Amino acid sequence: DGPFLEGGDTLLNGRAIYVGISGCASDLAGADWLQALLGDAYHVIAVPLKSNVLHLDCAMALVKPGLLVWCPEKFVDGLPQSLRTWDAIAVSRDEANKLATNGLVLEEGRMIVDADNARVIGELRKRRMDIIPLAFDGPIGTGGGLRCAHHPLLRESVLE
Repeated sequence: DGPFLEGGDTLLNGRAIYVGISGCASDLAGADWLQALLGDAYHVIAVPLKSNVLHLDCAMALVKPGLLVWCPEKFVDGLPQSLRTWDAIAVSRDEANKLATNGLVLEEGRMIVDADNARVIGELRKRRMDIIPLAFDGPIGTGGGLRCAHHPLLRESVLE
């Protein structure tokens, strides 16, 4: 029994927090718990995902203000309303399964992306992102991406 809330299901956008709900990890009770814990200063938004999606970061990345990478095939209802005006780089299910949405944002405009995602790297560079390609296929082969492999001790989000 829940509530369940996992880091891979949470993406920050300023005071908006997106929580992936697929039935694999985080659940609505976890999203409700987080909203109650944070109070009215934050807005927790549940994002329905297909039942075979482990975490939200396997389906979407918020790269910088106004830019995201996502796999439309992994969402039940498309992007959350608050993100629908953003420049959205769509990736295929195969690219998402190679964790093209699971890069590590270092700072605004700079990101580490697995080197096997050449097309996505090119699309990000077209949008003036400084991309650091890194061969990370070993961990990705077992289901863990670059975002999964770090643990921020302190992080302020200024997206929105």
